[in-house]
Amino acid sequence: MPEAAEAPAEEAAAPPVEAPAEEAAAPAEAPAEAPAEPVSWRETVTDPKLAQLGERFNSPTDVLKAVQDLRKRESTAVRVPGKDASDEDRAAYHKAIGVPEAADGYAFTMPEGKEATDDDKAFHASMGELFLSAELSKGQAEKMNAGWNVISAAAAKAEIEADKANADKTDAELRAEWGDDHDRNRGLSNRAAAEFFGDKFEEAQKMELKNGRFLLDDPIIARAFAKIGREMGEGGSGPALDPAQIGTLQDQANDLSQKKHAAHAAGDTKLTAKLDAEEAEVLRKLHGSSGVVGADGRTV
Repeated sequence: MPEAAEAPAEEAAAPPVEAPAEEAAAPAEAPAEAPAEPVSWRETVTDPKLAQLGERFNSPTDVLKAVQDLRKRESTAVRVPGKDASDEDRAAYHKAIGVPEAADGYAFTMPEGKEATDDDKAFHASMGELFLSAELSKGQAEKMNAGWNVISAAAAKAEIEADKANADKTDAELRAEWGDDHDRNRGLSNRAAAEFFGDKFEEAQKMELKNGRFLLDDPIIARAFAKIGREMGEGGSGPALDPAQIGTLQDQANDLSQKKHAAHAAGDTKLTAKLDAEEAEVLRKLHGSSGVVGADGRTV
């Protein structure tokens, strides 16, 4: 019987397995801190004035939008030149706001129905120089022109009405004094005035007294020229006319006188001048006619 195999030599004893070292305890987590509140963008602004300005905006985006809008406006803005501005800067400014380069660049108009006289043109030239020195635009000048046209038209209308009122007052006074002989005496007055002033008769009709009355519409002057007309008739310096001719010419003179006063009251200077000439011619033909008669039949 075979011998029992020898038991294998005892294996070298394995080093003792050390028990795994106990893992180091994880450090205790610190308690979570509350998140810090974000810093307001306004708090980063240290300049007090800028900080006050920032209160108008809700966010930096709003600030940037405002800056963008400002840059757009600035790109098209017209700046008033300062006292040290160059001539080029001033010229550019004037062009931008519509100021002409010279005084004759302004356009002027007259009130409706009225043509510019030499005096009007001289006035416009003076106003052009004034507007240019004040740096007025053409649009501003047009409004000024339109405004004074309204004012001058109203003043002219008021003047015409006042002249007519004065003429009516004189006429009423002389009618009360001369009665039925008023028209004949006024005809003599006009004839004498036409003879006295000659080719300056039209100018004399426009002469005014300090009270605004026309010289020849004043009752004192009318009486004086009526007396002169009578004396001219007594002198026999005119042609001999029969009563029928005198009456016809007197009617013509009276009619022309009334039409002339109506044209003058309406401001129609051309028609007034035409009627003046016609009346003066008729009155010359009447030279040497009867004297001035008062309301009571006495010669004046």
